[in-house]
Amino acid sequence: MRNLIIFIIFITRAIYISGQYDLTLIPDSLKLNADAVVLNNIETLEIHANNKILRTTSSEILVWSNNKNAVNLITIGYDQFTKVEDINISIFDIEGKKIKTIKKKDFIDQVADDGFSVATDHRFLFYNIIENKTPYIIKKEIKTLTTQSLNISGYSPYEGERVSVLKSTFTIINFDVTNPLRLNETILGKPVTDSTSIRHKYEWAFYNMSASRLKSEKESNKNYAIMPVLENFQMDGVEGSLKNWQTFGVWLTKLNEGMDGLSEKTNQEIKAVIGIEKDKKVIINKLYTYLQENMRYVSVQLGIGGYRPMPAQTVHDFKYGDCKGLSNYMKSLLNVAGIPSLYVIINAGKNAFSPEPKDARNVFNHAILAVPFEKDTLFLECTASDVPAGYQGSFTGNRTALIVNGENSGLVSTTEYNHLDNQIINVYDISLNKAGPASILHKQILKGIGTEHHGMHFSKNMTDEKFKNHLLDNAYKDISGLSVEMRNDFDKESIPAFEMTTKYTSERKVHKMGDRFFVETDMDNLPDELIYDLDKSKGEYRIMYGFSLIDSFNIRIPMGCHVEKMPKDQQLKFLSGEIEYKTLNRDSTILQVVRNLLFLKGEYLLGDKGSISEFLTALKKIRAEKIVINCKS
Repeated sequence: MRNLIIFIIFITRAIYISGQYDLTLIPDSLKLNADAVVLNNIETLEIHANNKILRTTSSEILVWSNNKNAVNLITIGYDQFTKVEDINISIFDIEGKKIKTIKKKDFIDQVADDGFSVATDHRFLFYNIIENKTPYIIKKEIKTLTTQSLNISGYSPYEGERVSVLKSTFTIINFDVTNPLRLNETILGKPVTDSTSIRHKYEWAFYNMSASRLKSEKESNKNYAIMPVLENFQMDGVEGSLKNWQTFGVWLTKLNEGMDGLSEKTNQEIKAVIGIEKDKKVIINKLYTYLQENMRYVSVQLGIGGYRPMPAQTVHDFKYGDCKGLSNYMKSLLNVAGIPSLYVIINAGKNAFSPEPKDARNVFNHAILAVPFEKDTLFLECTASDVPAGYQGSFTGNRTALIVNGENSGLVSTTEYNHLDNQIINVYDISLNKAGPASILHKQILKGIGTEHHGMHFSKNMTDEKFKNHLLDNAYKDISGLSVEMRNDFDKESIPAFEMTTKYTSERKVHKMGDRFFVETDMDNLPDELIYDLDKSKGEYRIMYGFSLIDSFNIRIPMGCHVEKMPKDQQLKFLSGEIEYKTLNRDSTILQVVRNLLFLKGEYLLGDKGSISEFLTALKKIRAEKIVINCKS
């Protein structure tokens, strides 16, 4: 390894002989599938105090091709806590002649639009390098100064798709020696360390990494970056600690203090909503409905306001708030009713990861509310306008969150949803027609996270025409004559449910060839994005929620036709689920078969006997089965 490093350093220096660039010295492995090569990148993070962090980047990148090249698009983020001190960008041709100089004034200053925030102080400087003649060299010198330390930007050798790395180094120098620095575990390895009485130094070096390798490693690892954490941080002058989850909860509790007060007039309004009701769960439902009907979600991310909720009275007066503001407001409504509740922060989104119990860091992107009862806890999603009180779905269910409650802060598990809660039931009544396409009457019932299949949970307020277009865009392909006979949203034991009946014809789902009908048994796609989560770095699949899927096929057989081929009755059991096929009826007029698929919540290694890989292989095979009806006389 030492010889390899010396060789690469030699190449890096040799490339610049007499101000020119000798491309023949770049290894062929770095040219393969690459539009650009990072010749030398030096990135340094200097921590002088928890309110003074200096970052410098110096890099030289060789561009082979302008084929959607990521390195040509230079973006530098900043906000009220981060100032861009200096930018120097130069473009050189391969002989070392300067083509262009780009200064800070040449950049376009834009708001960092996240698609949902109406107000944010996150911005970025943007410049797109457009050079027609390749190859050329981009030299970058960038300095930024950050005055908060809750969120310290990390580092990754990955510079974009089709970008190789000859040499890239990342160095952290912590001059605040009494303030411990913590690093996350990643595939990128451990640093070389060097400590003295006045500073602690951490250094990583990466050599000879091909574009293909970088892409593969990034795709296989959810965390492909070095993310430092200072134990004692501050933001906007408010000091806090990330020593553990309790101390982080204490800091958030401070931010929330005094934010849940309501005026006497507002208190009277809320008491009128509660009326004479005494049952706590009924009161919660009343107030949650009031929240849904009167407040709307609007994201506001300004400075420390990205962590501190809007005052409850402000939310009440203006009728809007972000997740923090609405959760804090709901807490205030429950205060009026004398019902204790707790503010909770969580990492939201399908298959989102949970925080590590022993690694406290700011990994959250959402806020909800918890209402503790004697035997369980009710979690309220305060930004949702169309779910029953206590339902979390794939957005925040089945994971760990942080209860914010002063010295009693700590991690808590949210509501667990499994295969009994999440269901997709399909009944296909198929009428075969010798003279034309088959007619299909499709009845579907979705429950729990199953309602998210094809985005059906968003269809509640759609007009009939918009709903029909939604089906054509998301659920049905290659069909004709679609009509919606019935649709209905309802709640079943505090879990949302949806049902519909549609009618259509299809020459793909039921294909006629000569005297034979070939009936597909994969009429509807599996909701893979709701069920599976593959972690390639660990070689495992995660079934986060669990699902039950039942498909029933009722095929009406024309006179003179018979069943030539159909799936055999069977029951297969695996660690991660079950597959069952059974025939309910088979005669000259109708064939009835049912397929049950069961996905069990858990984490499964690919190589285990009876593992998920065997389950998925069997599943793929059985869903590819066709039912063949022969009408040859």
